[in-house]
Amino acid sequence: MHRPAPSEIPDAPGSYQFRDAHGEVVYVGKAKSLRKRVSSYFTKAHTQTQKTRDLMAVADSVEWIVTENEVEAFLLALPSLVERLRRDVAMHGGSR
Repeated sequence: MHRPAPSEIPDAPGSYQFRDAHGEVVYVGKAKSLRKRVSSYFTKAHTQTQKTRDLMAVADSVEWIVTENEVEAFLLALPSLVERLRRDVAMHGGSR
């Protein structure tokens, strides 16, 4: 995966999306500073959580949308969160 240079990533709030080689979104997140948050995914593997290592193993690209504030970034990421929750509920038969 191409690692964007920190100077390419806006130092602004926004939503970011990792896509796999087929262009499918595999992860959506929000950030107060896109530069800091997106750059954090490109640290050395031994310092990453297993979840991050798994994500980076399938991610082929990253893109972002700059927003005015964190609330707008959250609203952009919300549909992805709702979809993940729906899948979790479906997997557990609607009960926890």
